[in-house]
Amino acid sequence: GPSAAQAKSVLTTLHTPLDEPMDLDAAFGELQRLIQDGEFVGGENTEVRLLTDLQRGSFLGGDGGLEKPAYFDRLEDLEAQGWSIQVEDLGAASTLPPNRTVSDVRLTNSTGGFAEATVTVFNHSNLPQPGVRVSLELDGNRLPSQRLDLEPDAQGICVFRLGSLEPGPHTLIAETEGDRLAIDDRRAHVAEIPSPTRVLLVNGSPSNDLAQDGVGYLRLAIEGNPTGEGSRPGPFRVEEIRSANLAGSDLDMSAYDVIWLAGIPAPARAVLADLETFVVNGGAVVISAGPQVGDLAGWRERAFASDGSGLMPGEWLRQVSIARAGDFYRIADFEEDHPVLDLFSDASLRPLLIGVPFSDFLAMAPEPGARVLASLDDEGSSPLLVEKSLGRGRVLVFNSTVHEAWNLLPLAGRTFVPLVFELLTYAAQSTVESLEHAPGSVVQMEVEGFPRSPELERPDGSRRPIEGDPQSLGGETYALPPIPATDTRAIGLYQVHLADATGQAFAVVLDSKEGDLARLTPSELVGLPAAFDFENSESRSGETPAQRDQGGEIWRLLALIALLSLVGESLWGAYLGQRRQRA
Repeated sequence: GPSAAQAKSVLTTLHTPLDEPMDLDAAFGELQRLIQDGEFVGGENTEVRLLTDLQRGSFLGGDGGLEKPAYFDRLEDLEAQGWSIQVEDLGAASTLPPNRTVSDVRLTNSTGGFAEATVTVFNHSNLPQPGVRVSLELDGNRLPSQRLDLEPDAQGICVFRLGSLEPGPHTLIAETEGDRLAIDDRRAHVAEIPSPTRVLLVNGSPSNDLAQDGVGYLRLAIEGNPTGEGSRPGPFRVEEIRSANLAGSDLDMSAYDVIWLAGIPAPARAVLADLETFVVNGGAVVISAGPQVGDLAGWRERAFASDGSGLMPGEWLRQVSIARAGDFYRIADFEEDHPVLDLFSDASLRPLLIGVPFSDFLAMAPEPGARVLASLDDEGSSPLLVEKSLGRGRVLVFNSTVHEAWNLLPLAGRTFVPLVFELLTYAAQSTVESLEHAPGSVVQMEVEGFPRSPELERPDGSRRPIEGDPQSLGGETYALPPIPATDTRAIGLYQVHLADATGQAFAVVLDSKEGDLARLTPSELVGLPAAFDFENSESRSGETPAQRDQGGEIWRLLALIALLSLVGESLWGAYLGQRRQRA
């Protein structure tokens, strides 16, 4: 096996600790590979050592060991082959080393356009920490700091009100007072303030009567009172056309994020093909039913394909109406965790959704890949809201009207307004990408326009070209070549620079659970695999942390005595040498 000198030489390659968390499953998997490939042979002079602070999260996982960690199986295999892991405990004597963690940073933007940032700090300690200073940088500008009183083993939140921010990406760096573990005292975040969602409403039944107009209530819900004095810009920009104008040669679908077809007859095949391309390239189409839909055969023949390639997520079969006056259908079931409907999962708000009466709807047979988000209480549990993904975008179909003809939903403002807002917001987010990544992640970003000479700037300011060819995603959207894991090992803020376009940023962040430095207890040590051979742990050696500290003091005393002996010997030798020269 390798000699002690060879093993020691490995230490010279380690300069600063990596920001990646300890991955025991990956480490022991690599050990298995080395053994299987014959690169690592056991014997009397071969040792496998694990230097660690016995952090509970590293050994038992984030759930505290409720599920067996994956590395247990690897250790059982290694033990069966006669291998053991010498574990050297280098951690503190305390079972709960105190630590303060910036665990989360978030940027939110209200409907009125006013943004605020929240910074969450967790106190991993049995003692309170009053008056902790928390600072925040926004786009490189430092904001006035705040003070936070932290209770034991609890979190506190600072709210920074930022006013109105321009649409686009914004970078934040939150920081708290330093402690012994500096890596989690600072946290970066990149958030995008979205531009107003561009919505095109295609009206199948225009009317001067709000109750009869195909999109009257819909537009009122989206815009509120757009002409009223003092009204602030909303999250949507709305345009309206008649269904006959959908086939117009001057209509540029790419100018919109969402196109809502409100109770219109089946468009021509050429128009449907354009709508499919629009969705594939990242747009969203919402389709609602109504009396003006007309012959359903046209929708089935032109907009539905059994292989899932069509615009519709299912086949419209027939119109279903209540049997007699006074009877209504209501929503019986809905996906409570879906972004469009999760607001109504709250017990106090649920009646606002399930209590809405429906007199008519279009029965639909969803395709296999479609997702039914809400269904009615009729005998067949008919789908009411159905979704499908198509390319980079999505299609949502509401099988009733958005005016009074078939239901009273538009009159239930506390239901209709938030439902429309959530539906449009969800539909427009078809291309949202994560701007936060774990250390050592492969990152691929999307940009608008062909990216020329992309460069990556790391948190330390160093740069390197991003090598490879960009990939077209349709339209003017391109995916940059993947940024390899070796370039994202450090936590912090990363910038992607382009030669002739606005660059982008992303953040590499530490898992906030890494800030919990709680160590394994003696009972937890006993429950670990037998392949672990603990040298300095309390459970295996019988020593308490205080006794280990006393032992450490004895060794330090012996080392000091040896040092003084060497110094004294050197001084005595120098003195004798001077005496000889004088003689």
